[in-house]
Amino acid sequence: MMIDPDGNEALEFTTDYYNDKGELLYHTDDGLKDAVIVPDAKIPELQAKLQEAKDNGTINNPETNKKELHTLGQTTEQYANQKTNGMGADWTAGYNAEYTRTYNGEKRSVLSTIIDIVAHVSEDYLNFSGGERAGKSDGKNDRKEGKINRLDPRSSLKNNLPKIKLKDKN
Repeated sequence: MMIDPDGNEALEFTTDYYNDKGELLYHTDDGLKDAVIVPDAKIPELQAKLQEAKDNGTINNPETNKKELHTLGQTTEQYANQKTNGMGADWTAGYNAEYTRTYNGEKRSVLSTIIDIVAHVSEDYLNFSGGERAGKSDGKNDRKEGKINRLDPRSSLKNNLPKIKLKDKN
């Protein structure tokens, strides 16, 4: 058990499961301190596995949760890096800049547009602009659909009551 610095209170580490809109699906007291984002298609499977774990008494078992439940989604760190993994630095820079701008609903400045036109002649710019186009599209779509900010997922997680309700074993 983890203890706080002055030894007065035990610290509780949990795993919280969220959907891609940042809504809390379920909370376990497994001692792991994780946030896992589960795609909509996997939520029924998550609910079934959670119910099974509750029924057999392993719902707060960290090994079981890592092996059975975490694999249904991605940690916030994995979620944040999924689009830019393996992409070059220029592409990633363009993606991150444009995603953040469009996700936040910011307009592109005239100066930024002029700089882009001047820079268009370089090969690095082609990579950068490819990332920008992808970032703009993803940022716009995620904002429109109410999805988590994929570059900073933790900022979009909600503190709602869990959406998944498990039944007591009869």
